[in-house]
Parts: sequence; C-alpha cells; structure tokens
Amino acid sequence: MSGYLTASRARRSEDLPVLIVIALSLALGNAMTETGAAYSEASSLLDFGPLIP
Repeated sequence: MSGYLTASRARRSEDLPVLIVIALSLALGNAMTETGAAYSEASSLLDFGPLIP
C-alpha cells in the first residue's frame, strides 16, 4: 500500500466535508492569486503593521 487516497475511498470517507473545504480553499487561493486579490489583501494587512505593538 503506497498511502495514497483514491477518489473512491475519499468519497466513502466520513471526512468528505473536510476534503471539500480543502479543495475549495486551494481553488479560492488560486483564484485570488490570478486576479491580484491576494496581493491586495496582503498589502492591506501589512499596512496595519505599524499599529501592532
């Protein structure tokens, strides 16, 4: 056994909602990177840097 999770076993898993959230998070991260939204959010967060002690 190589330790890989097959698609059929993932579908039968009790943790299917967790796998869906992980997949959607990766897709959202990719979309944010492609559109420039990730850069915008990171810049906004870095602007708060001087305000945090």
